[in-house]
Amino acid sequence: MADTLPDDIIQAIAINNAKSISDQPSVLSNLALANQVLNNNMQQQLMINQQQAMNQITMATLSKCVAVITNADASDPKSLADYLAVLKSLNKGADEMLDNLTNIKKAGSEVEEKKEEIAKKAAEFNRVYKKSKKLMKPAAKPKADD
Repeated sequence: MADTLPDDIIQAIAINNAKSISDQPSVLSNLALANQVLNNNMQQQLMINQQQAMNQITMATLSKCVAVITNADASDPKSLADYLAVLKSLNKGADEMLDNLTNIKKAGSEVEEKKEEIAKKAAEFNRVYKKSKKLMKPAAKPKADD
């Protein structure tokens, strides 16, 4: 008899093990949700960095255009050619910026879709967790026979 544990201790261990197993989906869903949130955060930071780089390119292009325009001399054909070249490059740069803006908007909509997907998964995991909690209510303690 010294080798066996009392029945109430065995039952407590079994209940604790069952509770640990029932909590596992919740822990895994929290881990998946944290991973998804981290990925979305990193994607948003990347989009902000790209937007900042585009803003810096725009500022440099604009300052170059202003310099060319202010230095343009109608009597000098070379300065007029420079002026036209800058205007052409500015037009090309504007087209590229529009393309980049379109890509940023597209990435933003993808982030919104991911957020909705995360919300659906979290709701599903919470539903499963609540259902498993209901199923794992502690069993009634056995009555001790006298």
